[in-house]
Amino acid sequence: MMNLSPLKTLFLTTVFMLFGFLAIQAQVFIYPPKGLNIEIKLDEAGTLPDRIEHIKDDISELKIIGEINGTDLDVIREMAGGINQIGHHTDGILSVLDLSEARIVKGGNYWLFGNNYSTSKDKIGYCLFDGCSGLTSITLPPLVTEIGESAFCGCSGLTSLTLPSRVTKIGNSAFSYCSGLTSLTLSSGVAEIGNDAFAGCGFKEVSIYINGDLETYLAKDHPNIGVECGIKYYLNDKEIKDVVIPSNVTSLGCYAFQNSSLNSITLPSSLASIGDCAFKNCSSLASINFSSGLTSIGRLAFYGCSGLTSLTLPSSLTSVGDGAFENCNSLASINFSSGLTSIGESAFYGCRGLTSLTLPSSLTSIGRSAFENCSGLTNVVLPSSLGSIGDFVFSKCIGLTSINLPSGVIKIGNSAFYGCSGLTNVTLPSSLNSIGSHAFEGCSGLASLTFPSSLISIGSSAFSSCSSLTSLILPSGLNSIGSSAFSECKKLTSLTLSPSLTSIADYAFSGCSNIASLILPLGVTKIGDYAFSDCSRLTSLTIPSSVTSLGDYAFKNCSSLQSIYVSWSIPISVGKTFYAVDKSKCTLYVPLGTEQDYFLADVWGNFWNIIEYNPTGIDKVTTSTDAKELSRYSVNGQRLSAPTKGLNIVKYSDGSVKKVVVQ
Repeated sequence: MMNLSPLKTLFLTTVFMLFGFLAIQAQVFIYPPKGLNIEIKLDEAGTLPDRIEHIKDDISELKIIGEINGTDLDVIREMAGGINQIGHHTDGILSVLDLSEARIVKGGNYWLFGNNYSTSKDKIGYCLFDGCSGLTSITLPPLVTEIGESAFCGCSGLTSLTLPSRVTKIGNSAFSYCSGLTSLTLSSGVAEIGNDAFAGCGFKEVSIYINGDLETYLAKDHPNIGVECGIKYYLNDKEIKDVVIPSNVTSLGCYAFQNSSLNSITLPSSLASIGDCAFKNCSSLASINFSSGLTSIGRLAFYGCSGLTSLTLPSSLTSVGDGAFENCNSLASINFSSGLTSIGESAFYGCRGLTSLTLPSSLTSIGRSAFENCSGLTNVVLPSSLGSIGDFVFSKCIGLTSINLPSGVIKIGNSAFYGCSGLTNVTLPSSLNSIGSHAFEGCSGLASLTFPSSLISIGSSAFSSCSSLTSLILPSGLNSIGSSAFSECKKLTSLTLSPSLTSIADYAFSGCSNIASLILPLGVTKIGDYAFSDCSRLTSLTIPSSVTSLGDYAFKNCSSLQSIYVSWSIPISVGKTFYAVDKSKCTLYVPLGTEQDYFLADVWGNFWNIIEYNPTGIDKVTTSTDAKELSRYSVNGQRLSAPTKGLNIVKYSDGSVKKVVVQ
């Protein structure tokens, strides 16, 4: 064995000690591994930050046992990629959070800087996990009773969630934009779900567990979950497919079985009302037998029940709620109850399978869009009890070929028969006072109309694009025509306007390209913009002296005009009224002694041929059916021995005078 000198021994000892110290130091500064799975038991709320100070950014799975408060939850937010106090997402990698043996208590720090967001006992507070996009799984404390507003907003990593059975309230936007959330389990104890609570979620399935007796569940209103996916209902852990409503249930709560996969339901005789959305989107439901004591069906109660093929409504039923059977597109027949008084808005909207309707005599009102888009409907029998046809009631019922409106109807609502392209015959009752805007717009098959003398107003676009109409006689009491009322009636050849009209609205007869002659009644004061634009075959026009305003482009592109008769002793001001009218070929007839005035007037002076004539000055233009013709004159006052092409003035034995156009 080699002997070492004391100096060498000291040197080697020092070296070995140095290497040992360095080794120890190296061990101390080794960074902990990523992806730690940690379970921590807290003896006191608010102590979590101290327990994990050096490893919080390396924990991927965390289970906490004990009480936690705002201080603990603040650090959990950091660990799960939440937004820190300066508004930036943190670098934490926490993905799995297990609080099944934890309890939230009041106290500790605020969890968002600058906002008084502090913990409350057994509540997931406002924005508590907002923006924690790293979380993929969370098990909530079992004693939690409430999920606050925006509590999990933007937790895009969450894929499934089971809420504790004690939860009764879910706040506004609580899970909004949890785009990865595809599965949700709720207890029947949830009584309130806020607006947009699940907006933007990717749900494929929601499970609702009904604990206890079915009667209690059914009797109360249930919150709207606001999801479009299927919902499975479980009664004491057994999925419900066929429901027999207990005999002592009198009212079925709102949203009771919405979006479920129910095959059948049996309703008891005790049931008086079905709540809003009770069976909404139950697409597998093929039939339903309503109880004899049922009096009301709530809003959207059977919306989207696409498997329903027939309905028999009981005699006790008085009202059908808004959208109650909307989009039940397989529904082929309905037997309405004799006691039904009202049908709500959109009640049968989109029921494309319906072909025939016979509405009961008890019915007094039909709501807006009640049968809109029932495209298969060909026949409708309306009761005499109806006083009006509501807005959009039969809009886009393209299969409807005829409609006989009962004698009591005084009003046809806006767009009531809009787009009924198959409609060829309409019987308007003698009681009718008004026809709403767009009421018959696009009824391209309608060839003729007889208006009752009671009619006083026609709304805008009421008969627009009724391209098969050939003739119109507007009743004597009609005083109002809305804009575009008869626009694009391209086959219209004959038009008799009401003597009661005081104005003709913008575009009223625009695009009526086959009208050959037009006599505007005395009393009309205003012709709107584009009123007769593109009446390309109009050859003769008579404008009475009562007109004080001629709109821009009122006769635009009336390129066939050959004669215009006016009666103003002093030319009125006009702008672009006769745009694109060939003034070299169209003769302007003016009162005696005014030719020079018209020649010097703007626009009027552009007509190449201005001829004076002698207007009769007689206002009365109606005749008795028994009156005989006494004499006939031209527009310039010459006596005619026989009808002459153009405008004739005819005097009758009853003293009346009529302007007649001879073609």
